[in-house]
Amino acid sequence: MKVLITGGSGFLGSHLAERLLAEDNEVLVFDNYETGRRENLDPETKGLTIVEGDIVDREALDEAFSSFKPDTVAHAATTYKDGEAWEHDVMNNTMGTVNVLRASTEADINRFLYFQTGLSYGIDAEIPTPLDHPQPGESSYAITKTAGENFIDLSGLDYVTFRLANIYGPRVMAGPMATFYKRLDEGLPCFVVDARRDQMYVSDLIDLLMQGLGGTGSGPYNVSSGGDRPVKDMFDLIVDAMGVELDYEVEVKPRPADDAPTLLLDAEKTYEDFDWKPSIPMEEGIPVTVEWYRENGVGETYTHLKSEELKVK
Repeated sequence: MKVLITGGSGFLGSHLAERLLAEDNEVLVFDNYETGRRENLDPETKGLTIVEGDIVDREALDEAFSSFKPDTVAHAATTYKDGEAWEHDVMNNTMGTVNVLRASTEADINRFLYFQTGLSYGIDAEIPTPLDHPQPGESSYAITKTAGENFIDLSGLDYVTFRLANIYGPRVMAGPMATFYKRLDEGLPCFVVDARRDQMYVSDLIDLLMQGLGGTGSGPYNVSSGGDRPVKDMFDLIVDAMGVELDYEVEVKPRPADDAPTLLLDAEKTYEDFDWKPSIPMEEGIPVTVEWYRENGVGETYTHLKSEELKVK
């Protein structure tokens, strides 16, 4: 395959690029490095082309498509780090997606893969959340990502969309994993919120994405480990993996008003159509992620939520 990955230097995009390259595919990564990291990929890797560009820049995008001539597109580029940046989210998550779709249509690609957020189902969604549940969004990130997904369905392209809960692993800078590690490493006070999350290790997701790129499935799919756990479970496992001894009992705070009490998706159709289920529990995945943080560090962490308490600069 010749796969163009938007946002390919980010957390999920870079892991997907590495798997594709390891299996002798050609990959072009198109990234503006707003949240992606240059060090996530080695530019000297055989079969890899990296183009620094922005999906809101249609001319730059068209040039990348024209020169690389992809047969498959994985659209991972997204903005999510400021819950009040509505205009920025619209330009990137919605109009940027339209640009990628137009370029993909003109390039006559064979397959389009999209990363959607399970937060699209809203804060008070039915649990586990079925695939046909309404998608009210309720945050700038979720609303604009859902608009992008709707345009994909309108495009007429052969596509698959994966609606994700929480994915963690090496390189993740969004969500609680990186924030907990950085606070603990810097000796900052920590707290957890009284929420539950379905947590999945990144390599399990990449197994599924590879099938999607290869032609399995059609339309939207929920992605889930099949169970949710308290956020405090992740915190406790990080503490254990770091070997930290806390001299205080971590506070469990009420979740912010814009945060869902739980995120657990019904993925039975995914399990059936892809003959796939995740296999790596948090007890295995978190120590690997902690070791990566030790070796590579954690920069600024990101969240779609508005609370500044949940961010570390």
